[in-house]
Amino acid sequence: MVASSLNYARSYAATSGKPARVLFYENGRCLRVEVPDDTSEGGRNMRELTTSAGRRRNLPEDVVVNRIVKVGSSQGTDYIEFDKLGQAEAAVIEIIDTGGGNKMYAVVDSITGRSRVYSRNELEESCAAVLE
Repeated sequence: MVASSLNYARSYAATSGKPARVLFYENGRCLRVEVPDDTSEGGRNMRELTTSAGRRRNLPEDVVVNRIVKVGSSQGTDYIEFDKLGQAEAAVIEIIDTGGGNKMYAVVDSITGRSRVYSRNELEESCAAVLE
């Protein structure tokens, strides 16, 4: 659900020519796609995208987005934003299954804006392959 929302926001931004972002809220248990509110002064406010893929989604009961880290930043954030070309800052989103203790990682590519979910082992192998 996290990767599909990220990929939808990327696609929306690239096809509409307007920025879009995925906002994680309610302690990482909900997400939604937001776009600029064209009716606000200067278009700086964001509004929920009301399409079926963009609307508010609750994560499964035992799943929570624990943290979002943008590459090159020590500050946490609660959203991933895509520019009008569909590009985003490189980021890693830690997703935890609180029932089973499993961790997964959604990785956002800065150039393509695409995201993919990895297990801890897959993420380590992927990083090791890049560094070799």
